[in-house]
This record gives sequence, C-alpha cells and structure tokens, in this order.
Amino acid sequence: MPPGSSAGQQPREPINEPKFEGPWAAEFEDAYRTALSEDHRRALADGVVSEAEFAEVQNDFLECMRATGISITADNPGGGYDYTVPAGMGGDTSQEIDIRCAHESGESTVGALYHAIGKNPENLDEAKILAQCLVDRGLVEKGYNAARYNSQPVVYDDLIDQNIDNFKRTDECIQDPLGILAARE
Repeated sequence: MPPGSSAGQQPREPINEPKFEGPWAAEFEDAYRTALSEDHRRALADGVVSEAEFAEVQNDFLECMRATGISITADNPGGGYDYTVPAGMGGDTSQEIDIRCAHESGESTVGALYHAIGKNPENLDEAKILAQCLVDRGLVEKGYNAARYNSQPVVYDDLIDQNIDNFKRTDECIQDPLGILAARE
C-alpha cells in the first residue's frame, strides 16, 4: 500500500508547489504549504501578492470579524487593525476569532506577506533595521544593535517616557523601519 493511504482510500496527491525565488522565497514556500484554500495558493503561486489579491483577502478578513459582532477597521498601511469587541465578549474569545478569521481569509499567509514585503522588500534582518531606525530617530543610544534588540527587545515603556512624540516615532520604526511606507503616502 502506498504511503499516505489506508485500506479503501486513494493516496493523497501532493501539493504541486511552484519554485519560488528572491528574498522572500522561503516565506512564500511556507505560506503556500500552509494556505487553507486554492484561492490563497493562487495568490501566492507567482511569488508576488498584488494589491487586488491583498484587497480580496483583507475584505474576507474584515467580513469574518464583523460577522461575529466585532467592529473593525484597517488602521495603517503597514498592516494592523483597530477593533472593538461587543460588550460581554472576552479577550480570549476575540483573540480566537481573530486567529480563525486570519487563517480562513488568508490574512495570516497572503496578507502577512503583502505587509512584510511592503515594508522590507529585500527581506533584510528585521531586528537590524528596527534597531537602526531607533538609533537614527534618537530613541536609543548610538551602538544599540540587532544583538541587543534580540536579547532584550525594546518595548514602548522603555522608550516613551510619557512622551507621545517618542511613542509615535517608536511605532513608526516598528511599522515601517526603512521608511518605505511613509514615502508612499
């Protein structure tokens, strides 16, 4: 009996994965393998997530979340959503809904790649570019680097000192460490 089959069952056909190339190839391979639908795999198959493909995924995600009574809007070009849960819905429940909707809609695969590539097209080391952004903006001392960030990631409380401008600049580094998204606005 062939591997992957049992008495009375046909062997499962393996997913015919495309060959991905470029700085995001490994991430596309992983997303393609874990995608839950053929539509999501089609969006990933060419190694590019178009604005139209992302818009469809995002719309499906927003509809899924809203169908549960959660009020949600997309709140920044780097990804992320602002949502309010209905009275009586706990945090654990809303998080479970978020995870389920992200998987079902493709937000966790197609959408995640769309946002990641948009802010870091060459797939540079995230900790390195984030640390450099924080240094460049004067939010941490010169010499702060990826190794230090990885050993003790900066959290907002470490940087803001109750200063809303520092909070905003820190958030900008986290959302757009290379300044690519800001240049598009």
